[in-house]
Amino acid sequence: MKLSITLFSLSLIVLLISMQTLPYGKNNLQVVFRYDDYSKYSRLPMEKELFEMIKSHGGGALVGVIPFPYADHPKTAKEFDKSVFLDQEKIDLLKQYHADGTIEIAIHGFAHKNNELLDYRSEYAGMPIEEQETLLHIAKKELEKALGLSINALVPPFNTLDRSTLDALKNQGFTLLSAASSTPFYQPDDLNYLPGGPYPNKLRKVVKNALQANHYDALIVSTQHPYDIEESGVELPEFRKKDKQVKLSDIKSDLTYITNQKKTELTSIKKLSSEPENLSAERLIANMRLRNSFVSKHRLLPGPLALYPLSGLHYTVKSAKDMYARQIVNASCLFLSILAAFVIIFNLILVFFKSSKKLRLPLLLTATFLLGLAAVKIYTNQFYFISALALNVGLAIILSIFSSKNSYQSKV
Repeated sequence: MKLSITLFSLSLIVLLISMQTLPYGKNNLQVVFRYDDYSKYSRLPMEKELFEMIKSHGGGALVGVIPFPYADHPKTAKEFDKSVFLDQEKIDLLKQYHADGTIEIAIHGFAHKNNELLDYRSEYAGMPIEEQETLLHIAKKELEKALGLSINALVPPFNTLDRSTLDALKNQGFTLLSAASSTPFYQPDDLNYLPGGPYPNKLRKVVKNALQANHYDALIVSTQHPYDIEESGVELPEFRKKDKQVKLSDIKSDLTYITNQKKTELTSIKKLSSEPENLSAERLIANMRLRNSFVSKHRLLPGPLALYPLSGLHYTVKSAKDMYARQIVNASCLFLSILAAFVIIFNLILVFFKSSKKLRLPLLLTATFLLGLAAVKIYTNQFYFISALALNVGLAIILSIFSSKNSYQSKV
């Protein structure tokens, strides 16, 4: 009983101290844009207005260009003799906004078509590395020739790739990869990573959530496509039908909102690239570990104790590691204090009732049921806070019965 009271007190003190410290507001929340599907078929006036708005607010964007939309894949570089499928106006627009630092240019695949090799859409995944290198080499070489610029970034179509893609990128001189934040492939120190984030219709909500939670020390990469914007004249694809298109005026309003907040700022790929940690593999790994932690996946911290990574935020290495460590401390202290509290409660119950021996069997059956329930939830990957609570209560019952029995035998 004394040990339980001591454990409960210490766990509660550590928990309360940990709750008071929230070091996620030291730096400004940064926002950058990624615009995909720039090609001969995308609407130039809309894109020019978009780039100009971003520039006028001091922001920047990574622009994913499709060099040969819907073209057949060549097996070797010798089989391909087409120039970049962009007209001069499209080329001039990219060069103009690249020259003033507003945009950086990325290869957005070769043709942005599904190779149909796997059960998910991808232009690269599943292909032999030699074929992947051929597609990357041609796209990079021809787009660089058309623009007169060095291009070292890839935005893979459908945000999908495999480990061979990473090796192919390294072999072809690419230094930046921008895919989905959940992409599980990485190679420490070989590449920089810019994980995609919220679509434009959700950008303001993500920013507001971050500000309300004081999660400033992070980056938001707002990922946009022509079909996200009403003025593009393109409808949302079937897999995005539940979303809503925005107007250019909505994007302008969001840009103004962001620049007017005290702890937010628009940034550019150039600025981010100037600081080694900003786009590092270490940062990506720290964020993936935080999002895939047992506490995050199973939502083990309720209400005000919640220390979960917010959707759409790419935290700095320090913040991601800090939050991960605090998840462990808070979850450990919370459930240790709950366990100790229930041990105290059940000990008091067994002491209060004279016929405590009669209570032991039903309590033991209850404990067995609760522990079995928790085990099933763990096995079926449905282990959440209530399941953790059931596990604690079951353990508390067993510990209480064991301690009361030992206490009775020592008296005898």
